[in-house]
Amino acid sequence: MDMMQKYPRISDMVAPAERKLPKFVHAYLAAGTGIGQAMSRNEQALSEVELMPRFLRGRVAPDTSLELFGQHYAAPFGIAPVGLQSLIWPNGEALLAKAASAHQIPYTLSTVAGADLETIGPIAGDMAWYQLYAPSDKAVMRDLLKRAKAAGFKTLVVTVDVPGPSRREEMRLAGAPIGSRNPMALTPRVFWQCMTHPSWSLAALANGGKFSFKNLVRYNKEGDGDDITTFIGRQLNGSLTWDYLAEIRAEWDGPLVVKGILHLEDARQALKAGADALVISNHGGRQLDAAPPSITILPQIRQALGNDIKLFFDSGVRSGLDIARALASGADMVCVELEDGIAPKDKAEARRNALALFAAPQADDNVERLVRINSIRERFGIEDMNAILNTPAPPPALMVPKVHTPDEVVIIDQLLSEAGHQTRLHVIIETNAGLEAAVDIAQSSVRIESLLFGGVDMAAELRCENNWDNLLYARSRVVSAAAGAGLDVIDVPFLDLDDMDGMRVAAAQARDLGFSGKGSVHPKQIPALNEVFTPTAERIARARRVIAEFEAADTGLVVVDGKLIEKPVLREMYRIVAIAERMGL
Repeated sequence: MDMMQKYPRISDMVAPAERKLPKFVHAYLAAGTGIGQAMSRNEQALSEVELMPRFLRGRVAPDTSLELFGQHYAAPFGIAPVGLQSLIWPNGEALLAKAASAHQIPYTLSTVAGADLETIGPIAGDMAWYQLYAPSDKAVMRDLLKRAKAAGFKTLVVTVDVPGPSRREEMRLAGAPIGSRNPMALTPRVFWQCMTHPSWSLAALANGGKFSFKNLVRYNKEGDGDDITTFIGRQLNGSLTWDYLAEIRAEWDGPLVVKGILHLEDARQALKAGADALVISNHGGRQLDAAPPSITILPQIRQALGNDIKLFFDSGVRSGLDIARALASGADMVCVELEDGIAPKDKAEARRNALALFAAPQADDNVERLVRINSIRERFGIEDMNAILNTPAPPPALMVPKVHTPDEVVIIDQLLSEAGHQTRLHVIIETNAGLEAAVDIAQSSVRIESLLFGGVDMAAELRCENNWDNLLYARSRVVSAAAGAGLDVIDVPFLDLDDMDGMRVAAAQARDLGFSGKGSVHPKQIPALNEVFTPTAERIARARRVIAEFEAADTGLVVVDGKLIEKPVLREMYRIVAIAERMGL
């Protein structure tokens, strides 16, 4: 029978695998830690991510391939590192590496694999990634990386979320002789489990009948193979620090991925240490039973980092649909991102895809679609503009980041005019140079519809924490520049998706300072933001009374509701009424 007919879902293979494997082996493969709540939350949280379908698009031929770190892959997923795959099924590492090479997806060999680097590297070929548990002996670390490079591994994955051994209670209950610092031993219980699962046992015997941590055994100075787990426990538990990670970065000259990130500050520290990408992961729920689901953390970190780095994901994936959910979790924004969120190797393809989007018929939903280009002071920004200038269907608006001088806006304006494009501009002030030139930037082109304040980059430039008080002066200058030019001004988004009360406070502060609106990173924030920035019925009625009084008066002063009002206040009253009329109030 065809395997797809017999096992159409991954879940259909769970029960047969449990029957086929000895209980201690299945527990090693499938168990979490504690009572398994973290594992359950991973799956539940993924199941709650909904995807909205669209239809009547004709014949669809999706392209799932991607370029990553200069390498082409056929699909946006790969095989994560799992220790001792040869225990789960004899010769497991080689079987998976061969499959990965055949299907052109990454295969990641674990430090504690049952097969060595020198064997798996040639099998996986260009798909070979190596996962490092940093040993306390740095000479061992350096030798492992040297061997990985020599064996053809191009990408290094450093796992950081195992500071000590997990309890893995289900493994203990199953009698597993691994997963702790105790030496492996063939106990009567384990022997009986092997005898009652002959297909696994015969395959193990055909593969030599003995399991070994082949990447590490040569470093066990005692030379006692039976005590290798004690050696591993002493070497791999609790040795990794931020300084050590920086040393690994200096030692490895290829792409470096840091795996096991959940906390935002850890993500930032990893970037400072030289990481090229992060894996948002709670280790599959196998280390800390109280850990939050990775899928709920992924969009928060993506937004907090400002899309400056590649983010990968694991923990709880059980289907292709879960892969799609993970990919979609960071893509629920109107703005089509071409800047920080796209790796250099992916920018040309992203640019083509974005412009193709605008060439298609647009929904009549009163939503302005725009493209955030790269800074035109960079090569990618120039390439973005060249593509936009040569397309017959340009985006209605561009978001221009990291503007330093008005000359940058003038150049974009002139190029768009020569191409005959009516594209509008939204300019982000997020650098110290841009702040100093904000007044001139705001008045540099009639195409500009708004200034946007970029808090994360501004805080980094000013060397301060990103909070309201520290950036109040910078915000005020951007508001002043926008007001002087008669432009809308948008405040930086609020990044904590679960703190709606905090977001309302921040939005009210921005409104009271003079901001026209506040950016949103998730649709669920929009109703609350609209509530804050929509003028109340009382404010609208008062604005209309003030306007009527001035229109009837022949002086620069009027009295409304017992208060003396000067004529300069009229500008704000007209703004309130304009907002109300735009919203049909």
